[in-house]
Order: sequence, then C-alpha cells, then structure tokens
Amino acid sequence: MDFERPKNEDIGFLLKTLNNKLDTYRTKNMTPLELTSSQFEVLLLLVKNQDRVFYQTDLEKILNRSNPTITGILKRLEGKGFIQKISRPNDKRFKQIVPTQKAIDYIEEGDVNRRRGEELLTEGLSGEECETMRRCLKIMVDNLKKYKEDFHD
Repeated sequence: MDFERPKNEDIGFLLKTLNNKLDTYRTKNMTPLELTSSQFEVLLLLVKNQDRVFYQTDLEKILNRSNPTITGILKRLEGKGFIQKISRPNDKRFKQIVPTQKAIDYIEEGDVNRRRGEELLTEGLSGEECETMRRCLKIMVDNLKKYKEDFHD
C-alpha cells in the first residue's frame, strides 16, 4: 500500500535537523574561542591552506555561501583580530584574506573540538558506513549544484 512519508522522515528534513543540531553543538563548543561554527569553518580553511591565496569570492565558492554571508563572517573575524585583509598592489578592490597568528593559535584548539564533534556524530557507524554517508552527501550536494550552479545558502 502506498502512503505519504511523514515530513519528519524526509531526507531533506533529517539533514536540516542534523545540520541545526551540529551547528548548535559546534557553536557551543566554540564559545570559549569567541567563534561561531561558520567563523571557525572559514578560519580552518584559511589556516590549513596558508600556502594559497584567498579572496572573498574564493571563500564564497569553496564554502558555497552567499556574498552577504561571507562579508558578515569576514567583518566579524577581522573585528576579533582573526584575519587581515591585504589589498593587491595593482587593484585595491581585491583584498587577500589572511589569517593572523591569533587565528593560527586558536585553530589548533578549535580543531580538537571539531574532531570531537565528528566522533560524536559518527558514533556507532563503521568506517564503511561513514564513507558511504560522505559519498551520498557529496552526490546530493552535486545534484543541487546541477539544479542551479550558484546555489547558495
């Protein structure tokens, strides 16, 4: 017999619920670091890839976030002393986003919290189940990108 699946069992609903709970967990654990989960995500990318040059547009594309969202995150990070914006000599409109030493020091502590959250999230799942989950989630993200190339938050 066919029946309509309750909304709370839809994959999208479950993913949104999981994301909300994970974001709350991460933000709570980042509070001592003066960072939100989104701010930490940006800093982690910058600190772990210091050999690369990043501009705001790069962060928008890599993190799949809108311009206003990244603008707000960068403004708050700069105000807290976690990043610097360095103008290009030949074009002042483009500013390289660079982590400060404060960011580098804080990321080490924050990364421990991130790994703890990942362990909590995957508790009870085998390595193979985790890999299957990653693969499925990547496919879902790619499916949405096909729908609209600039699909942002």
